[in-house]
Amino acid sequence: MGRPDTVDAGVRAARPITQSDVPGAIDVYRSHILSLLRPIWWAALSTPSTLWLRGLAVPPFIFFSVYMHVTDNPVLPWVCGAIAALIVPLLVGGFVLLQLHLIARKGTDKDLSEDKLLGYFSDQGWGKGSRFFVVTEGDLAKRAAKQAAAAAAAAAGSKEGAPEGEGDNAGAEGEEQPLLGGGEGRGGSGQVLGCLGLANRAGGQGELLYFAVRPGLANAEVVQDALLTAAVAAARKAGCFDSVYIKLNCAEVGLLSAVERAGLGLPQPIRINAWFHATRLMLNVRGGRR
Repeated sequence: MGRPDTVDAGVRAARPITQSDVPGAIDVYRSHILSLLRPIWWAALSTPSTLWLRGLAVPPFIFFSVYMHVTDNPVLPWVCGAIAALIVPLLVGGFVLLQLHLIARKGTDKDLSEDKLLGYFSDQGWGKGSRFFVVTEGDLAKRAAKQAAAAAAAAAGSKEGAPEGEGDNAGAEGEEQPLLGGGEGRGGSGQVLGCLGLANRAGGQGELLYFAVRPGLANAEVVQDALLTAAVAAARKAGCFDSVYIKLNCAEVGLLSAVERAGLGLPQPIRINAWFHATRLMLNVRGGRR
């Protein structure tokens, strides 16, 4: 109710990944991770933490160190302190960039490698219900065309009588089933726009991981909602998850926004890393939008 037509058209566009989609998914994930540099860097500089406090202590330390050893140049300590104040944010940015490169490399070399991704995200890999979802340009176009056709059929059916309209609705519902199937033969053409994995963890918990949306998309919300909808629907259908959680960083506001739009988030995320604004968010998979 009240959702934009473009969002409604794309909300069912995500599907299980096929082998031909794997290189595109890897590229999207790598691009997404490296695009997080600016927001995480700003969060690191603006969030009080032990590392943040140590960084603030560097300029005064440099100032007094130079001041104690150089007595004939009163300007030099101030210059050195100012340079240190400029260098510290750059060092933090360099550290964050290094960490992001390591995260991207670990993900693409390990779980998201071309020869391992399909094996890990399967019942035989990480366990029952483990799946990996993608959205492509072709998937969005197909969903938009199907919605337009369904709307036209519904309009025609309303003129001719209710029974025909009901038949059209039944056909539309049947078209949703391949979303939770194996994904074979349904690969959408075009560029991969986003991806999201669902992994079966110990204790009946499912984890949403490797969320990525191609940077700069005008319809990013559509892709985010589609990925979340597919993953939660798969978790419900699998019937083996007592709960599903997400580990979020400050820059992954897209997935968090999708959770809020779907009404799946429990009231309070659990903070697990103040410096990166990382949280552990439990999802109410039995509630929200279905």
